Amino acid sequence: MGSSLIREEGAMVIRIVVLSGRSGVGKTTIMRRLLEHPEPKFRPFLSTTTRLQRPTDAGDDYEYCTNPAFDEFDEQGEFVWVKSFGGYRYGGRRRNINACLRGSAVSVMALTPDIVPRLKGYVRESGIHDSVWSVYLTAPDDVLLRRMEKRGDSAAEIRDRFDACRAWDADARRLECFDECLVNDDEEVPGAAVSAAIIRRVLESYRYLWGVRA
Repeated sequence: MGSSLIREEGAMVIRIVVLSGRSGVGKTTIMRRLLEHPEPKFRPFLSTTTRLQRPTDAGDDYEYCTNPAFDEFDEQGEFVWVKSFGGYRYGGRRRNINACLRGSAVSVMALTPDIVPRLKGYVRESGIHDSVWSVYLTAPDDVLLRRMEKRGDSAAEIRDRFDACRAWDADARRLECFDECLVNDDEEVPGAAVSAAIIRRVLESYRYLWGVRA
């Protein structure tokens, strides 16, 4: 697949998949399943951050920089969004978003609900419409609790995460920026059904790419 897109009226050719949802909803698991899928090919979005690289980082999903360098990017208007978390800053650079739109793979990223309208607005201003497909993930509270306990979160961490994400569901409805809401409550094969649904939707969109039907 190349970088040129042929579009029909009302068509969507998905170049970026956005995952959003509360802590424990399965964003990391679903993203891992997508990245392991052979066709279509997915790749992680290259986010810019001031935090140090961790041994568990994949190496292709973060662009590490110093605080002064991050400030310089920000002053130059390089970022479409900036978020602070855990004492570090994370940002989405224009050049990295543009690379997603031109690339052969489908980029996948996890964003908070308030960032999604900024990404869609930037892509719209770039003249490439309907290339971002945003998915809001949900799961029952008891499922979220079990998942966070299973991954080793302490009671205090679980409480803090629940409090921090309490308004996310309401924000998602209020912002009206999500194309679909999917329930990820499968605990036997975590993320399998949702990942399959996302892959099907991406493949459906390919029928507009160069006029070839999936």
